[in-house]
Amino acid sequence: MAWISYSESGRIGGLYDYTPNVSFAEISEMYPDEAFLQVDADTNAATQYVSEGEVAERAALTATWNAETVPADGSEIVLSGLPAPCTVYIDEEAVIVDDGSLEFSADTPGEYNVRVNEVAFLEEEWLINAI
Repeated sequence: MAWISYSESGRIGGLYDYTPNVSFAEISEMYPDEAFLQVDADTNAATQYVSEGEVAERAALTATWNAETVPADGSEIVLSGLPAPCTVYIDEEAVIVDDGSLEFSADTPGEYNVRVNEVAFLEEEWLINAI
């Protein structure tokens, strides 16, 4: 057994060894700004999250691009099928997507890292080439 801390959104923040002589109330008092749940020791923050007080599996993200490269002239490619709303990180800069699609363009040739890490979905990352 173990304890996990998790955010209001359900993202697992930490996995802690279970200590039988420390009660749930004591853990809550020691860390009043965090929510805790007693779980199996094999709980995995990369593949699971907390939903309605229970550990749940993160679903596969089914988002797809309409192209693998983008001309570095301001033309757009689209990542569709995103959860709405969600946050997409382009080279670690956050972009809020409200409608399930990200329109991506680049004026400078290079590689761009695009990442989605929403709590209920497995993290997904793409490397987009602007040519």
